[in-house]
Amino acid sequence: MNKHNSVGLVGLIAIVFGSMIGSGIFSIPQNMAEQASVGAVALSWLITGIGMLFLVQTFKVLATHKSDLNSGIFSYAKAGFGEYIGFHSAWGYWLMSCMGNVALAVMINDSLGLFFPVLLNHGIETVILCSSLLWGMNNIALRGTGSSSALNIVSTVGKLLGLILIVGIVIYSFEPKQLTVDVWGEEAALGSLFKQIQSTMMVTLWCFVGIEGAVVLSGRAKKKSDVGKATLIGFLVAILMYSLISVLAFGILPQSELSQLSNPSAASLLEHAIGPNGRLLVNVCVLISVLGALVAWTMLVAEVPYEAAKVGEFPAFLSKTNRNDAPSSALHVSTTFMQICVLVVVAFENVYLAAINIASVMVLPCYLLSCLYLVKLSLKPSELGLDRFKPSYLLIATVASLYCLWLITAAGLEYLLMATILYSIGIPFFKYTHKQKIAAGEQVYTTADKWLEWGLFLAAIVSIYLMSTGYLHA
Repeated sequence: MNKHNSVGLVGLIAIVFGSMIGSGIFSIPQNMAEQASVGAVALSWLITGIGMLFLVQTFKVLATHKSDLNSGIFSYAKAGFGEYIGFHSAWGYWLMSCMGNVALAVMINDSLGLFFPVLLNHGIETVILCSSLLWGMNNIALRGTGSSSALNIVSTVGKLLGLILIVGIVIYSFEPKQLTVDVWGEEAALGSLFKQIQSTMMVTLWCFVGIEGAVVLSGRAKKKSDVGKATLIGFLVAILMYSLISVLAFGILPQSELSQLSNPSAASLLEHAIGPNGRLLVNVCVLISVLGALVAWTMLVAEVPYEAAKVGEFPAFLSKTNRNDAPSSALHVSTTFMQICVLVVVAFENVYLAAINIASVMVLPCYLLSCLYLVKLSLKPSELGLDRFKPSYLLIATVASLYCLWLITAAGLEYLLMATILYSIGIPFFKYTHKQKIAAGEQVYTTADKWLEWGLFLAAIVSIYLMSTGYLHA
């Protein structure tokens, strides 16, 4: 690997932080308060903090003891559960990444719409702007991971400084007494505490999608030991920012008003706190933040098919690189797919909104499989290079697995069924990629995998039927 194209600890931290902190943090006051009280929101962040910390530790342990699996988180699924599961993990993660990038491009469009209102019509102007952004990032990424990482570091520093200023204003402006008003949402009739907490889980999940960024790019890390450090540091800084802004917002406005704020709701919140300059500050930060996230995710979105192609899970041509050691074929294919998604967004905006929620659901199997892989390994210490059983590793993996299962439950049946459609689309691609092995009579997937394939296919058919009849909608 080109030494200039490798990424150091600071670069990895910037990728983790940059991929997690995108547009979500500027919408977090309204999103969290929409169906939850301040008490429920605080407990939600406590649960999320514990769950994500165990997930971070899972990635840290795997990165340390399985440093040879440097193809990203899908490599854990393949190593633990076979080629078929590994392919679908890579496929789902890639689709989620692509849809996330389109979401970021549209967020930039909507932020600029405050200055150029025509962009809010989501017409041809939006298509041109989003397409230019995506292909522009494609060209930046073609210069190599080193160049993209350097740009991401600059944008992350600017983003972090802006967020520190915003958090400082929120801390200065909030009234502690307001945090004690209707703490559990009884007066607002928000429902049970469990229901309130559950309503925030998909919001918190979307906030932390990208926590595995350093793992995805671990093959390009200067030092393998930096991967776990970067993931933990990026996570701690991110959750501090998220929890402070969302909880202290209740000290500026009551839940009933927070839930009605237009997005980015942090702009409306700061406008209430310090006037029009607060809104301007947030809008500028949104642009810097989302551009930084788009840089980080452009690297991640191409790395998945590139690494998958290198190990035979995706078509071989996706493993081609240019003279800068950038995954050029994977970048072009990914950006072309995102271009198609932009056209869909403009034509069917409601489908786009549903896709964002589905994207959150689609990353969950990737997380869960990584956790279950560590459960398997912790029961066989020799496979981790250990001479004895380590209970802490089993505890980390078990808690992280339970947290992922809790998130899948919180996602709701509708989005889970919709996600099966996108996973099912990958079935013929798996068979195409493995057609030579299949023709040679090799068993590329087990009987259990075949049952899973049929179950996935039937669930997709049911989902399509329910959507066509109006029983299932986003």
